[in-house]
Amino acid sequence: MVLLFFFILLMRHAEIEQTARESLAFVARSLIPALFPFAVLSRFVLTASLLPCRGRLSNRIANLLHLSAPLLPAYCLGLFCGFPMGAYAAASLYEAALCDESSAHRSASLANNASAAFLFGTAASLFENTHAAAILFASQTAATLLVSFFSRQKSPREKPPSPLSEPQSHLTLATDATLQSGLAMLSLSAFVVFFAVLTKALMLTGVPEWVTLLLEPTSAVRYAASLVPKCGLSLSLSLASFALGWSGFSVIMQTQALFKGKLPLAKQILYRAAIAVLSFVITFLLASFFLS
Repeated sequence: MVLLFFFILLMRHAEIEQTARESLAFVARSLIPALFPFAVLSRFVLTASLLPCRGRLSNRIANLLHLSAPLLPAYCLGLFCGFPMGAYAAASLYEAALCDESSAHRSASLANNASAAFLFGTAASLFENTHAAAILFASQTAATLLVSFFSRQKSPREKPPSPLSEPQSHLTLATDATLQSGLAMLSLSAFVVFFAVLTKALMLTGVPEWVTLLLEPTSAVRYAASLVPKCGLSLSLSLASFALGWSGFSVIMQTQALFKGKLPLAKQILYRAAIAVLSFVITFLLASFFLS
């Protein structure tokens, strides 16, 4: 397969180069400008412990979802602000020794949703329907909460900061947040471009186009939207919801990179598969009722 991939790069270089250019342009014009400032701010807020996450209500919500209380802000970032913010925030909290490893892994695996901005911007324009974006957002949020509630672990544990480490100043934390966020954006860009090229190469070999549903979320939503004249809005939207719930191998591998490959892959795939199936079912029911 690797040799075949290199052969395609050589023989169909014009199409591959065009795909790479378009992906790099998307990363430079849209992805990094939208995510980088928010990544810096969120990492600083989390590592500086500026968010209240130990109140009575926070503890109850965290226990309900079987999360460690300090991870609740990271979970919410992934739930509403999209990837990579949830996994990135969970990794940041673990690096700062504010939560244990297994809890950080679970939160990062679950909180990988598409952002509301992506759904109401890109997805709504592709399906030419704002209500479709609202259904996608409601479906993936509900599916994630259900999987979080029913997937239990022994007990959410909290790992306090090491008593041997000296507290860092806010200036140091802000500098570190900027540096680490920049590195995270480079990693994210690398995965986006590579999987775009890989998807194009697979298409050139005659692989069925539905495979894109499993690889990269943006391409998957674009493909699902193209099926509306053939399959109808409800089914096409449900396929897009499945792809977003699954999050694609691109996002799965990016999450693995954030944890340097230590995140259990089997559990991550199981969580994402469960969210994908639930998202499909919920979207189909909502679309059949509201968009028929």
